[in-house]
Order: sequence, then C-alpha cells, then structure tokens
Amino acid sequence: MLYLFERPEWLYVRRIVVCEITTIIFSCLILCFRILLAVLAI
Repeated sequence: MLYLFERPEWLYVRRIVVCEITTIIFSCLILCFRILLAVLAI
C-alpha cells in the first residue's frame, strides 16, 4: 500500500488535486468578498 503513494505519478496527481482545490477555495473567497463589498456599497 505504501508503494502506491511513493510512485511519482501519484505525487503528481495529488499535486494537481491540491492545486485545483486551492484554486476553487480562492475563487469562492474572492466571490464572497465581492458580494460583501456589493452589500456594503448599497
């Protein structure tokens, strides 16, 4: 089982997944910030 995680392909896949999750979270934060600014501006 450990062998699976030590393979470069898995490390690469995991890195892509982490990047995608980070991007999604960052996008949500920016969206929330814009909505907050819009609410405060009104």
